[in-house]
Amino acid sequence: MGLAEEGGKVATGFVTALGSQPVLLVQAAIIAGVVFILYAQGSKSFIEREKLLQSIFESQQNVREILSKCIVPQDRRTMLTLPPITPLPTE
Repeated sequence: MGLAEEGGKVATGFVTALGSQPVLLVQAAIIAGVVFILYAQGSKSFIEREKLLQSIFESQQNVREILSKCIVPQDRRTMLTLPPITPLPTE
């Protein structure tokens, strides 16, 4: 027997067992629907998050390329030469 036949038998047995209690059958259907909705929403959010991260990385790449073409002036603080500090005479 194949996997599909076994799954069909299990589903049929489940529905027949719950056939005498329709409230439980409806609850099981509602729970399955909620799980499906949560899964679909989660996968949609994952795809949107992935697109957002990709656009952020592309934007940062463009900024890095632009900044790599800039000329950075030398820091004026390092250009200053201060006279050496002489210690005070001690008596």
